[in-house]
Amino acid sequence: MIDEIIIIGTGKVAYHFAKEINNNPKLKLIQILGRSKRINSHFNEFSDIYSSNFSKLKKSKYCIIAVSDNSVKSVSINIKKFEGTVLHTSGSINMSILNTHLKFGVIYPLQTFSFDRNIDFNKIPLLVEASNNKTLNELIDFSSKLSKKTIIMNSDKRLICHLSAVFANNFTNHLIYTSEKLLKKFDIDKDLIHPLCEETILKIKSISSYDAQTGPASRNDLETIENHINFLKKNNLTFSIDIYKSITESIIKTKFDKQ
Repeated sequence: MIDEIIIIGTGKVAYHFAKEINNNPKLKLIQILGRSKRINSHFNEFSDIYSSNFSKLKKSKYCIIAVSDNSVKSVSINIKKFEGTVLHTSGSINMSILNTHLKFGVIYPLQTFSFDRNIDFNKIPLLVEASNNKTLNELIDFSSKLSKKTIIMNSDKRLICHLSAVFANNFTNHLIYTSEKLLKKFDIDKDLIHPLCEETILKIKSISSYDAQTGPASRNDLETIENHINFLKKNNLTFSIDIYKSITESIIKTKFDKQ
């Protein structure tokens, strides 16, 4: 039996769910709902099933709410007459926010998404929970059609995973941005650090992140650290000084407290 799906949202998470569901012969995407009357250009291929009229919400087995965290509750209230299973995709919001529905749950993809990047959905960990065992078993079946990595996890542990993801992805990306900005300021090709970034990620697949740590802070090389800080001060890069000091202190504490 083919499960019919509705997606609410026109952001990056909604887009990747829509593409994956649309390409899956075991699933059928029957509607996408969004706030804007004009569909996001990335969703042009879905224009024939798009609507901004929530009163025309169709019947389906699942309705996936893939919107910003602060909009989940209002969307849930807006579809209170929906009779299928309502799911949200947030890592940080408790499942109970959907408890006005008879059947509800969470399907959180532990991954970073961009419109212009293709991702192998089959490798993405999907963290799921549901309002009761029957709904959970059905959700596991649905999730398994999207990914080989379905993991049952309650809201408290999912929040921890989301926090971990912020450190691992969001903060790392910002640090790379800061690195590139520094190079560009002094007319140095920002691409020079890309092989380093690639090796940083590849290395932790074979050794622990603790053992992979290198650099002046891991050696407690105070002279080099002071040279770096003085350079940042001299060039008025005060924002970078705060980041540099904070992470340096964290590395030193981690390395030398463990010894």
